[in-house]
Parts: sequence; structure tokens; C-alpha cells
Amino acid sequence: MPGNSSRSTRTTHGRFGEWQLTPSNSPLVRGLLYASWLLAVGFATFLGAVAVVTVTAAAAVDVGLSPPSWLLALAGLLAAVAGVWRALAWLRSSRRGRSFLRIRLPEPTDPTRSVVEYASLETLTALAGVGALGHVGVIVAANRVGVSAGVVLAVALVAYALVVFLRWWLPTAGSLATDGTLRLTSIPREPSGRTWHGALETTYVGSVADLERARRLIVGREAVVVVPETGRIPLVAIVPADVFASR
Repeated sequence: MPGNSSRSTRTTHGRFGEWQLTPSNSPLVRGLLYASWLLAVGFATFLGAVAVVTVTAAAAVDVGLSPPSWLLALAGLLAAVAGVWRALAWLRSSRRGRSFLRIRLPEPTDPTRSVVEYASLETLTALAGVGALGHVGVIVAANRVGVSAGVVLAVALVAYALVVFLRWWLPTAGSLATDGTLRLTSIPREPSGRTWHGALETTYVGSVADLERARRLIVGREAVVVVPETGRIPLVAIVPADVFASR
């Protein structure tokens, strides 16, 4: 069963128990976090690199220098990545910084912490750099086939919006009781319930039969399930694979 969860999965007599999957105990949830970071912070890093290159190139012209474009691009990327590192380190080093992150960048599967607290600075900074390079690569490739950079950025924005929506909507917590009652929920609401994103909470209450009929894809110790709901769009959720073994 998944370990290191804030609400551990457990089995008791006649009851499977409760689970809460977060980036710390779920590779699938962690993958969604990394995808959103690649798209969003990678794009911000890309913009930062462009700004550095623009300023540096203008300064070089003023003093009569003409550095090669690849050198300017490398310097811009390194400066932008260093900026991401410094900003994250500064925010994570103080209580006020962590409070700010938890309000502005809450982790949907555990709103008491921020997304930044579920990965190391090295990982987040590397993802920002890789994301920036990815945006550059896609834009260059698109230009070669006649697609404008605006179209590429619009597609990237849509992809980011979809990932964010999925992260907030996707049920990753739940319980399975003795009487077969199944409860699946996303948990964007903080304990106080005062945050705007609480309205995005997704909750499904059904029976164990719904879970047994669900289409599922087992990935390691987790399963992506599609629960059929009459008259509504099927609900997609992530549950521990052990839920099925317990029946």
C-alpha cells in the first residue's frame, strides 16, 4: 500500500479503510504536479530568459560588442533558472514565504501545504529549466513548419489549464466501508473552508459495486478508474490498487 501519506491506507476487519494520495506517496499525482510545473514555471522561465537576452543584447550593442546568439541564449537561460532557484529558496526559507506559497500555490491534494513543499529545490529548478527549453524547442520547430509562436503558446496555455483543472477536480482521496459504501473525493478545501478553491471539491458517494464495474488501468500500486455514472460524465479517480485486492 502507498506509504508516507498524510492519511494512510489501512485494512481493518471488514473495512478497507481510507486513503489520501498526494505527490509524496503517489507517482501519478506527482507526475501531474511536475507536468503543471513544466508548463507554467517553464514558460515563466522562458519569458525571463527572453528578457535577459533582450537586455544583454542591447547592452552589448551599446558598448560595441556582438556576442554570438547561442551565448546570449545560454546566458539568458542560466540567469532565468538561477532566478527561479533564488526566488524559491527565499520563499521557502521563511514562515511568511511558506504561508504565501500555501495560499497562492496550494497543493490540491493537500491544501495545508504548497506544491513547492512536495519537491526539492533541485527538482523544481531543473523542471523550470527543462520546461523553458521545451518551449524554445517547440516554438523553433513550429516556425520551421510555418506555425506561428502565438499558436504554440495558445496550445501550451490550454494544456496547462487542462492539467490544472484535472489536478483540482480529480478525486485522489476516499474510503471503502464495511457496508460497501464507496466515497471518492478531491480535497481542495482547507480545514477552515475559507479559500475560494473549496468550491472545486469533487465528491462521489456510491457503492463498492460501482468500483468493481469501473474500467481501470493499474499503474504500479495505483489504479486510474473510470466510474460509470448514469446520466452524467463518468468520474475519473486515482485509488490504491489494493482496494481491488481487498474485495
